[in-house]
Amino acid sequence: MLGAPGSGKGTQAYKLSQKYKIPHISSGDLLRNNPNLTPETKKIIDTGGILSDEMIIEIVKNKLNEPSTKRGWILDGFPRTLNQAKALEELSPKSPLVIYLQVDDDEIKKRLSLRRTCADCGAIFHLITHKPQEEGICDLCGGKLIQRKDDSPQVVEHRLKVYQEYTSPLINFYKTNGNLITIDSRGDKTVDEIFNLIIAKITH
Repeated sequence: MLGAPGSGKGTQAYKLSQKYKIPHISSGDLLRNNPNLTPETKKIIDTGGILSDEMIIEIVKNKLNEPSTKRGWILDGFPRTLNQAKALEELSPKSPLVIYLQVDDDEIKKRLSLRRTCADCGAIFHLITHKPQEEGICDLCGGKLIQRKDDSPQVVEHRLKVYQEYTSPLINFYKTNGNLITIDSRGDKTVDEIFNLIIAKITH
């Protein structure tokens, strides 16, 4: 899954994981749930910075070597740089299908201001397009919904700049390779409408 922060990668990756019964691997969740992270690394994550390619590649490599990934996987948040994309080519036996969720920056800022994440299971909700059944409570596990530190307006602005510098070049990289599917998820499309567009594209 490729796209700017807040483009819906995590939500759509989870739905695809449920449909195809293959694991959803979020590099952000792997990092946030890593008990060995240093305070310096946590600060980089919370402020929307980018970690070293070596660290991220090693973490994802270990995850892809687990038995649960033998039938396939859905990567969310990795790769984020060209170096990571090239490393993935070595880690994966097949060239990955890349789903790019296209959204404008102004809409990203609006979306992230209304995004809420479960503090326990990591499920993602939106106060307008994907409301929880009970305010502040996760539908899946009953955990508390919070606004992540990296979803604050100042951090979002920085995350978008980082994305444009490091991650947007991947669009041309994968387009050149011929394995990029672009999904226009701008506007007021619902989560299910975007999901249906993805399914139509990948099964065409």
